[in-house]
Amino acid sequence: MIRLSLLTCSCTLLLTSFVSSFPTTLSPTRPSVPVKLPFQRITRRDPAWSKRSDGSSTTVPLINDVFMSELALKVKIGTPSQDFLLLFDTGSSDIWVPSSSCTAKTGCPDLLHHYKAQDSSTHRALNGSDAAIHIHYGTGQAEGHYFEDLLSLHDALSIPHQTLAMMDSVSGPITDQSQTKKADKAVVLDGVFGAGFRDGTVRALNGHEPYEPFIHALHRAGKIPQPLFSVHLPPDGTADGSLMLGGIHDTAQDVLYTPVVESRDKRGTTTHWQVEMKGMQYQTANTSRNFHFNQPTPFTVDTGSNFMYLPKSLAYELAAAIANTTSELKDHDLLSVDCSALKSPNRVNLFFPSVRGEGEIKVPVAVKDLVARRESDGKCFLMFMPSNENKTILGNMFLRHFVTVYVLDEQQPKVGFSPLQKF
Repeated sequence: MIRLSLLTCSCTLLLTSFVSSFPTTLSPTRPSVPVKLPFQRITRRDPAWSKRSDGSSTTVPLINDVFMSELALKVKIGTPSQDFLLLFDTGSSDIWVPSSSCTAKTGCPDLLHHYKAQDSSTHRALNGSDAAIHIHYGTGQAEGHYFEDLLSLHDALSIPHQTLAMMDSVSGPITDQSQTKKADKAVVLDGVFGAGFRDGTVRALNGHEPYEPFIHALHRAGKIPQPLFSVHLPPDGTADGSLMLGGIHDTAQDVLYTPVVESRDKRGTTTHWQVEMKGMQYQTANTSRNFHFNQPTPFTVDTGSNFMYLPKSLAYELAAAIANTTSELKDHDLLSVDCSALKSPNRVNLFFPSVRGEGEIKVPVAVKDLVARRESDGKCFLMFMPSNENKTILGNMFLRHFVTVYVLDEQQPKVGFSPLQKF
């Protein structure tokens, strides 16, 4: 995770496989301990990823001039295994890699790892109208087809016939990595590891039969103890974060849970890690100002995004309250603020419904943790943005101040926040 004072350096967190007290051979019984995958910090100076859409033709705006923070996960596909580095993304559900047919001319530069179906003895081609996949992004798209193969994160974490996708053409950030020089030893993302719901897969969103995403399949197969995972991102860059599969980080205290809401477009289904925000509050030592929504407003809890994306009016009003001014705050796509906000003792509270159906939970974050200084000119900016596409998102610049818990319970999926800072 980037330091608050650095906006010109992209920090990629590379997940390396590490299993604490976990057997190297499969057991017929469900393991009693979760699997912890630590992050390895890698930095570079080129932006590598942009915010993706929900699989429809609607796109989400990109922050072009601020470098971002990514979570990358090493996976193995096929027999013998082929290695890939994928963006870990709770904002989508499909796992995809470039195919051997995707060339530099069709958007897959040579520095990417390409999936070679002919080299895997466990590859199974999928045919029919539901085999095609087409994903739209804020600055591009990816198009290909589904297939099945062995997918592994670790010797004990594998699914033999996992549905995946390989892309034959790509445009946007993956393609833009062609500017990366191998001499820079920069980490290159090959594709995306979607960690969402089965009804959020592109196949399901297009009206076809959904398939079981990888983490769901791990629990069903008895390879993780509980149907959940948690994400811990370092707030200040002084330590590595981690992904916990099947359990919750020990550092999580007093987890505040809110239910995941149904999709507006597909009633009765859960497509994304979306929670309903009731309102926000700007709180000082002596006063507070409340911001309420006129209608239910779902926010996607998304490790594939970096900034918070708020409704336009709320973003501008909250920025004005923090800056204590009514003057123009917008600097291109960013909301500027005086750098004195880096030392602000104030905080912003987010309100969500409780899982019990009664009352609300209050999730606090310090104002100083929502501000960053840009190295190039010393200006300071807020880590939330006005959304131009009515897409409201809680991204990594917010999530790094919490242990975030994602519960896959089919009856009541929920998201939990455990603040790392005590107020």
